[in-house]
Amino acid sequence: MCVEEVIVAWLNKATHMQPEAQSTVRKRGGGKRGCDGALPPAPAQLSTLNTPAEAAGYLRVHESGLRDWIRLGRIRAVKLGRFIRIEKSELERIAREGL
Repeated sequence: MCVEEVIVAWLNKATHMQPEAQSTVRKRGGGKRGCDGALPPAPAQLSTLNTPAEAAGYLRVHESGLRDWIRLGRIRAVKLGRFIRIEKSELERIAREGL
């Protein structure tokens, strides 16, 4: 049972909701992981230059970790003004060889 399910069960029990009212209590969405802890599927196609969020999804790592690797020089990235982009070839190299 994940955290969201525990909270919903606790709310239903604590408020002594009627069975018909219990169906209105829903789990909050918006998390990056589901109740089973699985990451969302990686994007099927990458563009030539990818945002850190797209790159993190492709590599199945957290975005903050990916940004740390860029800062440490373990991943090559391009800075366009204030925006960071990672080349598709770099992501494919990391997926193939690792860091």
